[in-house]
Amino acid sequence: MPIESQIVQFLFTGIAIGSIYAMVALGFNIIYNSTGIINFAQGEFVMLGGLVMVWLSVTMGLPMPLAFVITIAAVMAAVEAAGVHVPDSMRAGTSRDDVLDLAMGTVVADSFAKDRLTFLYDFPASQAALARIRGDVASRFEAFWGPLELANGFHELGSAVEQAARFAADLEQRRTKGQSVRPVDQLFIDALAAGLPPCAGVALGFDRLVMVASGATRIDEVITFPIERA
Repeated sequence: MPIESQIVQFLFTGIAIGSIYAMVALGFNIIYNSTGIINFAQGEFVMLGGLVMVWLSVTMGLPMPLAFVITIAAVMAAVEAAGVHVPDSMRAGTSRDDVLDLAMGTVVADSFAKDRLTFLYDFPASQAALARIRGDVASRFEAFWGPLELANGFHELGSAVEQAARFAADLEQRRTKGQSVRPVDQLFIDALAAGLPPCAGVALGFDRLVMVASGATRIDEVITFPIERA
């Protein structure tokens, strides 16, 4: 084979292999940016979504919206294959955050070490809630003991304008889904407008700490008046 043909062959082979590694890296970057950790047991679900999305839109040439819908279906199928029931309510109008929440609550958290703390940070910007956004991620973290969430923390958003816009977007999303629309906390917006110095807030569940310390498996075991006995 002429040297020119060999060079062309090596060039295309290198591009193909490099693209495969690039897609694998993309998948693990997605899970890392979502959870702050790299774990093969959980990375496969979000990595699957990233790779399927790239393959459908780039290789197969499908329009991005169609590729997105098919990708969500593929990730939900992977979650179901892990033995998790996907409710019918999630099959219509499911968003990326819905799929991430489902995978997190049913598969990902169960993979955490049972005898130590696990911290998730740099949440997707779409899940910022009351936290500031840095680039594509939110300055937010959650602390887990095993699969049990203990705390949820934010680098508090200090912009009244941005917070009002988030409230408005949330209300519009609730209207679209046919959910009840809650009144905006205008006092909170006014307080932000009056000035909030840079700060962070962490909501720690003391009852959950008691669960860990006592070895309880249900939260009503450590609450004096749970709903059933209220």
